[in-house]
Amino acid sequence: EAIQRYRELSSDGLSEVERAMFVDLVARFQGELSMEAYQKGLELERTARFADASEAYEKALKTGPDSAHAPAVKLHLGATLRRLGKAEQAKLMIEQALSQNQDRDIHREAMWQLVRCHEDLGDLDSARSNLRSILRKWPRSATAPDARKRLGELNLKAMRARKGGN
Repeated sequence: EAIQRYRELSSDGLSEVERAMFVDLVARFQGELSMEAYQKGLELERTARFADASEAYEKALKTGPDSAHAPAVKLHLGATLRRLGKAEQAKLMIEQALSQNQDRDIHREAMWQLVRCHEDLGDLDSARSNLRSILRKWPRSATAPDARKRLGELNLKAMRARKGGN
């Protein structure tokens, strides 16, 4: 309520210092509310309550769209949307997370989730391309063995599809 009423109050006879303090207070409050919703989403996702987690993540983004944790929220929202069978929406959200963040761990996980979205959408070429990117960027990461294995599986699947189509 305070955040909603902020716009009404911000123009009411406040000095510049008071206005600056108020703006800072509202920004901090929004960040805290956003982080709280994000943490709730993480807990719901851990317990496989993906629809509820997705709602919590959306609330976190609505409350703090420019927060430092927004790319991580988008990554988790994308993952839950994919689990809910909404691969196209998930792909868009994960792509946003990738474009807004350079954190190695988030970037690597987002790339992995993007691979899974491409698979769900039947775009094996894009999935394979993203797996190659993962292996090129993070050849010694914990994800690399799984990426190698999955790339091999998708290569076989693509080969079989070509043989079956000929």
